[in-house]
Amino acid sequence: MSMDDESIISLLNARDEAGLAALQQKYGQACLTLARDVTGSRSDAEEVVNDVTLRVWNSIPPAHPQSL
Repeated sequence: MSMDDESIISLLNARDEAGLAALQQKYGQACLTLARDVTGSRSDAEEVVNDVTLRVWNSIPPAHPQSL
């Protein structure tokens, strides 16, 4: 069962790396598929997803979005 966005955001806000795992579990495959469709390459798509994940980690906090 995946965690809701609010719970994931709370973990990220607390700088708990479990939030990254929950984020990956909930959105990882969809993001990878989208990135692969755009880039045409699995390795490039993985890099894009990693970059996006890092940006989320670096932006929460101070940002506190209502959804991911």
